[in-house]
Amino acid sequence: MQDAVVEHTYIYALHDPRDWSIRYVGKSNDPHARLKMHMRRPIRLGLSRLVRELKLLGLKLQISILQQCSSTEWPVWEKFWIATARNSGENLLNIFDGGNGAPIFYTSEHRMRISAGLKGKPKSLEHRENLSKANIGKRHTPEEIAKQAAAQRGKKKPPCSPERKARISAANKGKTLGRPQSAEHKAKRLRRWEELRAYRNSIQPKLL
Repeated sequence: MQDAVVEHTYIYALHDPRDWSIRYVGKSNDPHARLKMHMRRPIRLGLSRLVRELKLLGLKLQISILQQCSSTEWPVWEKFWIATARNSGENLLNIFDGGNGAPIFYTSEHRMRISAGLKGKPKSLEHRENLSKANIGKRHTPEEIAKQAAAQRGKKKPPCSPERKARISAANKGKTLGRPQSAEHKAKRLRRWEELRAYRNSIQPKLL
């Protein structure tokens, strides 16, 4: 009799390449595909800012696999790794403690920040076509028309030109956020995560 096939998934970490600090912990069946999604269209405002900042410097988020686990056990391990990273002093961009898949409920202030972050961002042709189809036959109220007119008054800032990106990149070369991280410090950080992985393996039977 053959054993039942256990489907696996992964707990991953997104790293800032400048100091290898962990900025986000998540779960995915295909972590590298998820990394591409984070780079293309990050859903969290803090992660979106980080992606844009790195892009101006010619850098990209890096990913590492923290844990391979079964598809039924991942909530335990996602919570474990988020808590472990936070307790280790990592400045995570995660909103929740992990493992629950809870929906995100935005406050009015948060929605305004997201709106400001998306202003001036070009939309794909497919996206524009979908918006057009969704608005066919739709009539705007006088209040909506007045609001749209007020939003269009004045000049908007033009998109960042390649020349300006190059200047920003040149000005930030060699700079890091906070204190500079030496090679020794980076190696110590990596050793610390290896110790945490060993600790995780030692308590695994207790968590399952």
